[in-house]
Amino acid sequence: MSVAVIFPGLAPSDYESVKDFVEKSPYAHRRFEYASEILGFSLRKSFREATEDQWEVFQCAFLANSLALSDWAEEKLGMKPSVCVGASFGGFGAAIYTGSLSYNETLLLTYESTLQEKQNFSGFDEEMGTHFFYRLTLNQVQDMIHNLREQGHWVEFSSYLSEDIHAVCATVEAIEIIKQEIRKQKGISLHTMKRLVHSSKLKNFKDHTLKTVYNRFSFRDLTIPFVSDVDGMILEKGEDLKNALLDGYDHPVRWPETVNTLKRLQVSKVFVVGPRNLFGPLSKEHFEVAIVSPEMTLESVAN
Repeated sequence: MSVAVIFPGLAPSDYESVKDFVEKSPYAHRRFEYASEILGFSLRKSFREATEDQWEVFQCAFLANSLALSDWAEEKLGMKPSVCVGASFGGFGAAIYTGSLSYNETLLLTYESTLQEKQNFSGFDEEMGTHFFYRLTLNQVQDMIHNLREQGHWVEFSSYLSEDIHAVCATVEAIEIIKQEIRKQKGISLHTMKRLVHSSKLKNFKDHTLKTVYNRFSFRDLTIPFVSDVDGMILEKGEDLKNALLDGYDHPVRWPETVNTLKRLQVSKVFVVGPRNLFGPLSKEHFEVAIVSPEMTLESVAN
């Protein structure tokens, strides 16, 4: 039986929610200090002072925290996976962990591509976002999308995380209607990101950032296989991982495909490495799960 490591996607985690880990963990100190040298500014200070529209700072800080947690898990828990998964933005952490890119390269790739993505998003004529919710079936979500399109609204599937956890991209106006429909159908809204993720509207941005940012980096072949969160494919070549990261911009996440592949690979245990997120609970019905969160690492020190 095999062991996998999962680097989850961006979870709502501002500075205050991970403050103790960032300030007290020597693993976080190392990752943040090195990131600051690479980026040319104090990542910890910028993270502490960042406003919600500074995506590039939050994503670099999330990356630093995720890698610090994986460092801790290797040293303290003996984590030694034979398979790696990067869910959504977690693909950047996976690129480092599989040896395809260095920490240095991935920080620069993240920072520069995110600045471009933010600029691209500001150019849209309408305000749009991504809304996450649960307790609606896939059929219910598909019917809701169909009905909203019939009414002239732009809305599309963004993430299929489980049988009853999903996300859609839509205009801000449509998201308000979606929230009402979710309540009407006894579902529960989770949170709204004020940006598009996994959306076809990012296709032009994807093509642009490929030429101006991604092509400046050489993706090396992977030291352990990577499983895509878009189609569940097993990837071992650097160029394939590069394409998978790019596909994450304009293709929906289909997490059940990833789970099915991990099962075929006879994975029995997964380490979920990152600030608190959905992917721990999503994995528990399929695998033995070790949660590696900032809170967990600090609790182990206290004990």
